[in-house]
Amino acid sequence: MAKYKICAAIDENNPFWIVVDNGRFIRNPTKEDLKDAEFKVYSDDNICPICREENIITDKSILYPGNSFHNTDKDGKKIDEWVCKKHGERNYKRYDPNSLENIKKSMSGCRTGNIKDHSKILGGNCEELTSRLFGARRLSVEYDKYSQLHFDHFPIPNGVSIVIGGKLVDLSGKIPQTKGRQYSPEYRWWIFSDMIQECDVMICYCIREDGDYIERIYIFSKDKIPSGHVGIFKYDPKGNLYKNDRYKDSRVTDEKFLEKANKAWKEIIGRH
Repeated sequence: MAKYKICAAIDENNPFWIVVDNGRFIRNPTKEDLKDAEFKVYSDDNICPICREENIITDKSILYPGNSFHNTDKDGKKIDEWVCKKHGERNYKRYDPNSLENIKKSMSGCRTGNIKDHSKILGGNCEELTSRLFGARRLSVEYDKYSQLHFDHFPIPNGVSIVIGGKLVDLSGKIPQTKGRQYSPEYRWWIFSDMIQECDVMICYCIREDGDYIERIYIFSKDKIPSGHVGIFKYDPKGNLYKNDRYKDSRVTDEKFLEKANKAWKEIIGRH
């Protein structure tokens, strides 16, 4: 019994592919391929409108079950227009804010990074915390641009001082870079990398493993950690609390400020 075949074309003078067994395409069919094939001309309604617009029509331009997708407009909404799989996936990735590609893109400018679960958006939350605590407005929010940003924030306003390492430090005019990291029980540390360059200070939030509480805050000037990364340990290899903090000179020691930070943090993450 002969296989079901369709010799398909955009016009009657150009039969340049066939469909075999209702699915598999063969380009440039031979006479043997065309044997017992039913000839069908596809109308414009059966061709992806984006393929037509770009004037690149191939066998993958034909709309059929399995190759037909609702298009996504520039507002990220599904519309009634049907397009081919290639352009349906392309526009979904480009415009839908919930596509994995756009979620990754939204984080690429957040220099905080360190996101285990993208739905928590740890980087964005930490940037918002810096904005609330230090008054340093977020560039990504004000410019509505989350990628290719050179800095996280505008400079810290004048008159902002905080106790760091037991000393009152004036942060007025400093350009901050925000970092956040949840505690890693495997390595017993909070580790921060991608050291500041043009920024003046790096604000590091050491977040508890469950994400609910900020245990420590460090504010490093660029000359304090020239290696480009810092590992802050909570326990030694035997499970004992470390008595000495190697970065104690950069640790925020104002307990009231830490309480303020955690109150703001719970508001940001929605856990009052």
